Amino acid sequence: MNNDLFQNAVNNLPKNVRCIQTKSGEWNLPIGHCFFGVPKDKFFGWTPLKKLPKFVSGFNFYLGSDCLELLIAFSKSDYIDELEVLRIGNSSFNYGRVDNYSELVKTLEKKNFPNLKVFELGIWELFCNAHCSYGKLGDITKLLKNMPNLEYLRLGGNFELSSPIEIDKLTELTVNLDDDVTGINGGYITNETLSNLLNSNFPELKKAWIDLECENNDYGYSLPDVFLSGEKIPKLKKLEITGGFKRGEKSKLKLNKISLAINPRSLDDIIEIN
Repeated sequence: MNNDLFQNAVNNLPKNVRCIQTKSGEWNLPIGHCFFGVPKDKFFGWTPLKKLPKFVSGFNFYLGSDCLELLIAFSKSDYIDELEVLRIGNSSFNYGRVDNYSELVKTLEKKNFPNLKVFELGIWELFCNAHCSYGKLGDITKLLKNMPNLEYLRLGGNFELSSPIEIDKLTELTVNLDDDVTGINGGYITNETLSNLLNSNFPELKKAWIDLECENNDYGYSLPDVFLSGEKIPKLKKLEITGGFKRGEKSKLKLNKISLAINPRSLDDIIEIN
């Protein structure tokens, strides 16, 4: 059985890093979600996971990029078809490396996620007062195209998009490249990737936070005309975008239709490069 393969992979993990949400805890987390990379904790409502339930709506893999075998077994399980929440990254418990998630992405891009609503990749979940580290995600184009019902997307670290994508139900987008305290990151995304992201068709997108601040902020990003027109994001109500842009790009944000959604304070965090 496919689920037996995944169960065996879970059993191979240390007992102190596999948990299930049995109580909502102080953070009111969803009952029944499974967590890998966190210890049992009454405060959060986590108890040790011994046997996977028959149905799980949410999986949280906080083992960095060190969980390839676990993700391979997961990708072959029946949980994929009904899954609604998937988070892959690390956390303030820091159980794994965060350098490169590209092999994990290549594994998952072979699968379809028909019911997935929330996807977070390369993230660093803070369960205490700490800071983040980010790495490289690889090319996520095929993976995102296999998530047609996604409503929330959060990306942490350097990623690639080889073409614009279309997600009809996406309402919220968050992108972080770097933590300004640790300075641990996977580097800039390319202008091509940024253009493909901003030119994507997100007809229901209402909120977008695109934080491109990284290293010296001297990449020199530019903004595509389609994005500035708002044509592909007609319902956008809130936009925050920061980082190092070519000279004149900030004024484009102010003078185009997209300006109606911009948080004026975020413009102060745009650095223009000669």
